[in-house]
Amino acid sequence: MYDIFRNRCMKEQVRIPAGKLGNIGIKKLYMDKYEVTVEKYYVFSTSIEPSPSDVEVVSPAGIPIMDNISLTDVYSFPVRRISWHDAKAYADWLGMRLPTEDEWEYAARARSTGKFCFGDNGSLLGEYAWNKNNSGGKPHPVGLKKPNRWGLYDMHGNVEEWCARGDNALFPYRGGCYSSTKLIHCSFDIARRIAIDSTSYRIGFRLARD
Repeated sequence: MYDIFRNRCMKEQVRIPAGKLGNIGIKKLYMDKYEVTVEKYYVFSTSIEPSPSDVEVVSPAGIPIMDNISLTDVYSFPVRRISWHDAKAYADWLGMRLPTEDEWEYAARARSTGKFCFGDNGSLLGEYAWNKNNSGGKPHPVGLKKPNRWGLYDMHGNVEEWCARGDNALFPYRGGCYSSTKLIHCSFDIARRIAIDSTSYRIGFRLARD
């Protein structure tokens, strides 16, 4: 079961070629094509002992799934309200990792030098990302918008995404989300960090591997 699941996850990753982000060298890596879904995280959370701490998978409306909706109804939605440590635990379980912030931005840009993977024309954002203007105030199943040129979906919207921690004690996350109200919040210009490993309805994650 585990090997089949891990192989499936690997097949849903895309190869990111080596290159540079400014003056920073980026090695070749593989990254999830989609944000980690409720289905995938559920496989993990029901396969380990003990279960991740205080994880509450929620519906698109932000209501705990077990209270009002079938789990299978939201299988294809990005999992959220997952702490950084629980995201890392999922990555460790699969023998993968969270991408660094530099890797995340490099992969999201896909060689674009603009504010977005498609350049600087903010009027195109709705074709690539769920945000405040088109989401109806909730996330959506992964992969419904256009991908960037390397085949990555939802890098500018749907949910924000945890990244690997650097040398400081802060917990970084990148990308826009379904409730982002301004173009800049979905662009590459914004890097966010929080001091406490908390959970948020807006934050999910995707994995990388060497």
